[in-house]
Amino acid sequence: MNLSVGSLDPQCAAHSLGPANIALNTLLQTLLAAQCGLTGCQNWPEDYGPHYVNKGSEIFDFIIIGAGTAGSVVAGRLSDNPNYRVLLIEAGGDPPVESEIPGMAYALQGTRVDWNYTTTPNYMSCLDFPKSFCPWPRGKMLGGCSANNAMEFILGNRRDFEIWESMGNPTWGWDDIFEHLRKLEDYKAPNPYHVHGTRGPLVVGRFNGGYPNIKKLIIEGAKEGGYESVDDFRDGHYLGYGLLNALVINGTRNTPAKAFLQNMKPNLVVVKNAIATKINFDKDRNAQSVDFIYTDKNNVRHQLTAENSKEIILSAGTIETPKLLMLSGIGSRTHLESYGIPVISDLPVGENLQDHVSVTVLFKIDTHTKPSTDTLYNYLIHRSGPLAGVNVLDATGFVDVRNESGLYPSIQIHHLWFPKHTNPSQLVVLGSLQQFVKDVEKSEILGMMFVLINPKSRGHIRLKSTDYLEQPEIFPNYLSEYDDVRLLRQAIKLGIKLQRAPIFRKYGMELYRINHPKCDDFVFDTDEYWDCYIRHTNNIIYHPIGTAKMGPIQNKGTVVDSRLRVKGVGRLRVIDASIMPKIVSANTQATVTVIGEKGTEFVKEDWII
Repeated sequence: MNLSVGSLDPQCAAHSLGPANIALNTLLQTLLAAQCGLTGCQNWPEDYGPHYVNKGSEIFDFIIIGAGTAGSVVAGRLSDNPNYRVLLIEAGGDPPVESEIPGMAYALQGTRVDWNYTTTPNYMSCLDFPKSFCPWPRGKMLGGCSANNAMEFILGNRRDFEIWESMGNPTWGWDDIFEHLRKLEDYKAPNPYHVHGTRGPLVVGRFNGGYPNIKKLIIEGAKEGGYESVDDFRDGHYLGYGLLNALVINGTRNTPAKAFLQNMKPNLVVVKNAIATKINFDKDRNAQSVDFIYTDKNNVRHQLTAENSKEIILSAGTIETPKLLMLSGIGSRTHLESYGIPVISDLPVGENLQDHVSVTVLFKIDTHTKPSTDTLYNYLIHRSGPLAGVNVLDATGFVDVRNESGLYPSIQIHHLWFPKHTNPSQLVVLGSLQQFVKDVEKSEILGMMFVLINPKSRGHIRLKSTDYLEQPEIFPNYLSEYDDVRLLRQAIKLGIKLQRAPIFRKYGMELYRINHPKCDDFVFDTDEYWDCYIRHTNNIIYHPIGTAKMGPIQNKGTVVDSRLRVKGVGRLRVIDASIMPKIVSANTQATVTVIGEKGTEFVKEDWII
């Protein structure tokens, strides 16, 4: 039904004395205004592409490739100086309205704003996906993955960054990272210990929607199971159960793109729907220009070039950054020469690929939660209800199944809530496991998603051809190290034990046994059964990092130095998740944001901005 303001069905209007028509039109106007208020389209920067096509080529002080989490920070911070002209090239366009609504995060997968990557199988993981390919959603729009993820904003722990620093990366320790995060934050939740920043450009808070009663139940059950309730996973509290902070503002998604790109400055030029194809170097191996393809609104492709006078900054992410480096002659000599690409700098680009891997176990429960019949209305008018949260993923536990120090976690536990009559399309978060869920219409289902936050398995990224449009080979190599499987199995057993907490038993919580044809040959609840279950049903958490590893210049296993400059060339820097030498023990979004902030400081220091 297509309604527009002031256009009630004439037959219906004829039976009204007037006030009903007025009331209904007012309601429609209110709803339409609320929907328009979500888009924020009027605040996104203009696409400079048409102007660029007419001009042919221009010179900029800084060229940034990628307007994702880190790239948005870099562009915003560098353009603070009006004396410098900055070009930001983004492969996608403006985020759609669905991006604004937290509860629709997963609806963006498989659409035009998703890169729609798939992985190369290792036949030890993702076995239930077609041909054992793991789907890899990545954001292709202003904000990048921050515009289609679950919005959690947590830094990791002290040990993560102490390891980075011990690997030969000075100033990357916990205290420095922590202060950079405070500098970014405009924290809107209770801050009794003053550990959060309150004067930064990036609004951080808590979800005011989702299923608060279920979140409370989860945290109470964990407390009865012996786990500490944590108000805030910051300042040394790395183990326990609590609610995560999120990039959310007034019930809508917040992103670094909103914080840094919506208040546009005349010296910041943004070209959308443009893919960089090659970085060119002068005779001294200094990055000189970028070739890119711009696709206009008529779907016509334009080959363009941008020259820089100072630096080119790659913020294209863990997949596109190594791909562009290799297409430009920076990578393994053997690999590049096999494609006839002249080698500019022989570096291990694409190695060190790491990602968090997960497995989910489901439980039936009956909390007598009534289905919401006015979900969309509550969200549009009040910015509350289920759509104002991302399931109950922000109700999180950090636990240590290794039992090593008792200070740091080895597993993160997310939770998924499916009330009765859940639309089957909402099960997409379960990955391949969704095909086995048969009772979603008549049962409430609580999922425990166990995330291995310090995996041992490593993968790589390689070119498939010299065609910039072809996806690279993504070989994450999940679960190739058996210790990863063992820890996930221990986590599952912990979750099964946790269901015995009194408050869970009160609501009849019981394990939802999946009848898996490939695993039913094993005795249920044995190590062999769970090992099979893990390898077939494992899913990813969308946190790939490490393919342009940071480290000392003399270390042959690194691509950039500790100031993020690409080794062996000049005037080229990488500022995104690909520089992480080791994955952090939590969601990666906050760390990538800090990488953008800290990397920009290096640029400013080197150019005395």
